[in-house]
Amino acid sequence: MDTESHAVRRNTIPPIVWHAIPLIFIILMVLFFPFRYRFEFNPDEGINAIKAMMNIKGYQLYSETWSDQPPIFTMLLTLFFRIFGLSIPVGRGLELLFSAAILWLAMQYLRQFWGNIHAILGVLTIMLLPYYLVLSVSIMIGLPAIAFALLSFYALSLWHKYGDSKWLIMSAIAFGLSIMTKAFTAILGPIFLSGIVLSGWLDYRQHRDWLKACRPSAVWLAIIAVTVGSILLIVVKPANVYQLIQGHLLAGDSALFRAYADNRIVIYISRFKDSLPMLLLAFLGGIAALRSRSWTAMYLVAWVAIGAISLFINVPFWHHQQLLVTVPAAILAGIAIGDGLSRLQKILQLRERDLVGIVMGIFPWTLAVIFAFYRLPSTVQQFDLELPNLRAQPVEVSEDEEILALMAEYAHLTNWVYTDRPMFAFRTQLSVPPHLAVLSKKRIAAGVLTEDQILEILEEYEPEQVFTGRLNLPVVQEYLATRKYDRIDSSVHHRLNVLEEFLQNPASPAGSSTQE
Repeated sequence: MDTESHAVRRNTIPPIVWHAIPLIFIILMVLFFPFRYRFEFNPDEGINAIKAMMNIKGYQLYSETWSDQPPIFTMLLTLFFRIFGLSIPVGRGLELLFSAAILWLAMQYLRQFWGNIHAILGVLTIMLLPYYLVLSVSIMIGLPAIAFALLSFYALSLWHKYGDSKWLIMSAIAFGLSIMTKAFTAILGPIFLSGIVLSGWLDYRQHRDWLKACRPSAVWLAIIAVTVGSILLIVVKPANVYQLIQGHLLAGDSALFRAYADNRIVIYISRFKDSLPMLLLAFLGGIAALRSRSWTAMYLVAWVAIGAISLFINVPFWHHQQLLVTVPAAILAGIAIGDGLSRLQKILQLRERDLVGIVMGIFPWTLAVIFAFYRLPSTVQQFDLELPNLRAQPVEVSEDEEILALMAEYAHLTNWVYTDRPMFAFRTQLSVPPHLAVLSKKRIAAGVLTEDQILEILEEYEPEQVFTGRLNLPVVQEYLATRKYDRIDSSVHHRLNVLEEFLQNPASPAGSSTQE
């Protein structure tokens, strides 16, 4: 690729200020975003947390604890839990670091290739994205995978700019880690590789050296292959690789998710409806990049386009997956808004009556105002300005908290607990049968886990507590009916059953072992 031809303004702000912006974001989230005391943002939080906890207890991922996701996030989460303790705020803190990394990478790219104002506007746009703040503190794997992918993109952009091989190597390693965090970023591989191949072709036209022209793409692919292959061989193990893809391949054809496919267009539009002005800005940002011959931004354009197509094809399409499209789109939106401001400044300075230029300068800002008008109130409302969030808040009496307290009362008598909401098991630090640590609708709908297998596992482990809250599988009720369990809760949507003998034993003297 050609060297970026877009003129970047000389930085007048000290670099330390730019590096401090992600830190300020973390501080504001810790102080004023009430995530430390939220019981659960998404059931996936409990699934990810319980896999890490079971790993700490000695149960190996894949061979003992079933999982259909790559291992990098679980490995990092396990490390954080070992260092800082088994606590939900610790896992959410790890997620917050990944979110801050996204902001830093977007800011650095825009500063390097466009300008300071573009960087500020791009970061603000990302923070206003639907679900971004909540997903910044939810123990889920999508956002970390996007952070690694954005690191790969940024390093690749620096390689195009400076030609230093270290950036190419960093890009490949980061991309391999991204795929091994959540494989939905694999769609970016052909995009990034195409840019590297095109750069080699342009180099060949100049030097007529095929070996030199092909080396970058060969190195990039080789490092990705080594990164991914090493993780699959060492961590996942060849015998368990099919576990990563089986459920995803079969889920789309299941009866449960056919309804998603039948309403694909409606669901797709509903996911992106709050981001439409920003997506229009991303389109204008792509045009600005093309006009300025800022070729690295074409990676972002292709990322948004291919990501949007892949999510449309994917069944089901969950709300948290939209960040795969909206994060790179927000960076392009920052380009569009900054470019519009530059146009208006130029027209005012030259005192030209360029109607087209004025329209092209005002239109991005109009879209930006519309997006901010709809997104800013709901974003601000997520913060609790009556904090700072430095000390424990009074725990609201909720159904979840009541059941958690009951589970904790008998935790000292419990070896195993069956639950389809593993957040409860994690917060009481109770072990679950490893093969049932991940009880997702997708796994059951795909037939990867059958009711006969669930019954067999229940009979093998004989859990002292059985808690159902989401799936209400008939086989679980069948198991309970043949054994001496009593229901001890009075909730509407959940059922907590314990062995009858528990009721003759005193409760835990601690009263409760719940965590923050």
